[in-house]
Amino acid sequence: MTRPLSLRQKESRVRAILAHPFTATHAAVAAATGFDREIVRRIRVGARYAELLPELERMEPERLDARCHQCVQWEPCKVKVSGERLGRCALGIPECRSDGQTWARGCGAFSRRP
Repeated sequence: MTRPLSLRQKESRVRAILAHPFTATHAAVAAATGFDREIVRRIRVGARYAELLPELERMEPERLDARCHQCVQWEPCKVKVSGERLGRCALGIPECRSDGQTWARGCGAFSRRP
């Protein structure tokens, strides 16, 4: 039987997980921290330990699948390379090209294309 985590251990877990950028996948954060992927997801979206360290930003669950190419600001290129969605942000946000388009998860300008 495992012992319940102390408040200090819970806060340490939350801090370690939320220290990673929102562009990192849950699997990558889980690998880096040694925590279970589902625990990572739940903490990142505020479904677990939301009352702990409320000043640390959580991810919006409805934005987890957001990608830059789904945004109204995305300008696609005419050419596709090996199925990859190439293009650029009309607002000039360079991160949308360098982070596998997961920048949209936390981008304040993101607006899903209808």
